[in-house]
Amino acid sequence: MDLAEVVGRRWSLLEQLSEKEEYVSGLAKKLNKKAPDVSRYLKELEEYDIVKHKERASPEKGMRKYYSLTDKGKTIVEFFMHLESPKVSSPAAVDRWKVEWCLRALDPTISNEEIRYKLAYAFFELCDSKVWEHKKVLEIFLGIVKKPEDFNDKVGERFRAGFRRALRWMVEDEKMSIWVLKNLFNLVVISAQDKNLNDELRAFFISLLDQFFLAYPEKRGRILTIAREIVFEHDVKKDSSIYQNGKNIILRCFKPGFESIRDEMFNLLLEKADYSGPSIKEKKENLLQSFIDQLAKYQESLEAV
Repeated sequence: MDLAEVVGRRWSLLEQLSEKEEYVSGLAKKLNKKAPDVSRYLKELEEYDIVKHKERASPEKGMRKYYSLTDKGKTIVEFFMHLESPKVSSPAAVDRWKVEWCLRALDPTISNEEIRYKLAYAFFELCDSKVWEHKKVLEIFLGIVKKPEDFNDKVGERFRAGFRRALRWMVEDEKMSIWVLKNLFNLVVISAQDKNLNDELRAFFISLLDQFFLAYPEKRGRILTIAREIVFEHDVKKDSSIYQNGKNIILRCFKPGFESIRDEMFNLLLEKADYSGPSIKEKKENLLQSFIDQLAKYQESLEAV
């Protein structure tokens, strides 16, 4: 089986891992699959160096394997996501009744958690449409940004994922792009820097900053500064989602057209190289290595000419 076929067959799983790291039973529940099947899929993806795992303690069930995308996996997923975009010039409108039904997932009077989760997942799927045309949806998106702790369970996680999915369309819509910048940007910045939020929520907000980085050129300098400060926070571990999402923003410097900020970031990282703190040293070496790896890739391209 070639790489493209593997990615195609396991795309729904890769989409989940592009949002955050997961363990097998969590993925199985989100994908409505059996855990042994998900384990087999993950093993296959590991063989292609698309997915990796790390064992660590879980508050609920002792040691667990947490799966995430490798750097190669992130590149592949990002490539195919961009490949999909041109197929739809703009998202379609969505019927009001569909939105209203899905929003019942947030109704606390519904005691069946499984039904609420299924409705939340249906909302996530709708977010490739113009869900933001419905006032209640915009209120929910604002609520996610203003009070993220209210969206910290598995139902809330699907609404957060839906918001992130819708955001990539919202920033391309002229009217909504202005609304997002006015109403959401500063709140997202505050939450991304809020050390009182748990790791999952902070990582979520940093992933939103990544989308803002691509959408708003005038904000890139500020976002890069924030990302650099976050990854070098004393308590942020190199294997955390917070660090990885911050690093993803910094590595945007290698995209065409970002040459000036790339050079500035490289010089700032070199300044960090002189910092002697052990918690900083490992992270700065990891980031600088990514920059140095680009030199090798550039040399390879010259030799190929």
